[in-house]
Amino acid sequence: MLEQQVNGKAAAHMAETAARISQAEEYLTQQSCLVLSEFQKGKGYYFTEKFFTEPQIIQVYALQQAMEQLAGRRKDLAAVHYEKVLELYEMQTGRRISLPYHMEARRDYEGVRLCRYGEEKSAGMIGEKHKGSDIQNGKTVCGKNISDREWKIRIPGTVTSPLGIFSAEIFLYEGQKIEEKKYTKWMDYDKIEKNPYIRTRRTGDYMVINAQGNTKKLNRCMIDEKIPSEYRDSIPLIACGKEILWMVGSRINERYKINPQTRKVLVLNYQGGNENE
Repeated sequence: MLEQQVNGKAAAHMAETAARISQAEEYLTQQSCLVLSEFQKGKGYYFTEKFFTEPQIIQVYALQQAMEQLAGRRKDLAAVHYEKVLELYEMQTGRRISLPYHMEARRDYEGVRLCRYGEEKSAGMIGEKHKGSDIQNGKTVCGKNISDREWKIRIPGTVTSPLGIFSAEIFLYEGQKIEEKKYTKWMDYDKIEKNPYIRTRRTGDYMVINAQGNTKKLNRCMIDEKIPSEYRDSIPLIACGKEILWMVGSRINERYKINPQTRKVLVLNYQGGNENE
C-alpha cells in the first residue's frame, strides 16, 4: 500500500533504514562495552564522574549491559530503570533505589554503585584503593577479628599482616625529591617518638591536620576523604598510640611531613596497593 500510494521504493527505503539502525545498534553496544569495562569492580559496577561525562546514549547502553550481566537476563529491564540510575547521580549521598532481580543502585561520595543485594562491598572502594591486599570488609579479615590486633613496623625491614605487607627503611635527607606515590610515604623520622604499628581504627584516634598543630578526629578525616562508612573499619593505619601517622591510601599526618630541617627520613611502603600510582 505504501509503495502504491506513497513511494514506489518505500519498502527498499525501510529496509535500508533498518540496516543502518542495526549497524548503529551494534556500534553503540560495542562502544558501551568498552566504557563499561573500566567501571567494573568485583561483582558489581562503580560509576564515577568520568562515566557521567560520556554521551548519554553510551551511558544508557552501558547501564543496559551492566544490568543484564548482573540479572542474567534482559526481560523486565526497561528504559525507566536506566533513567533511575542516571538520575541517582544528581541526588544526595546515601540515596538508593531497588531494581529488578535483587539489584540496587546507591549514590555515594564519588559516584553510583550498581550491584546485587549483599555484594556492594565487593564492588567498592576498598577493593580499588587496596587492590591486592587481604582486606575483606568490616573488622574481619580471613575470618578473623582484627579490631584489637596490631603489628609492629620493623625499622628497617618488612612485616606481613592481614592488612597488607609493609616495608620500612631510613635514609639521611639531603633535599631529595619526595616521591609522590599513594602507597609510599616519606616521614620525618626524628619526630616519631615511638615505634609505629599497623592496625585499624579505634575510638579516640586523631591526626594533626595542619602546620599549626591542630588536630581532627580520624572519623572526621575519613569523612573529609569521602570514605564510605562501611569501609572505615577496614582501612590500614600506621599509628603511634592514638595518633595516626598515615591513613593508608590517603593522607598522612602533617606533623611528620618532610621539611628543610628534616635529617632522617622514614620511608613506608604498602605493598598491597598499586605501587605505580
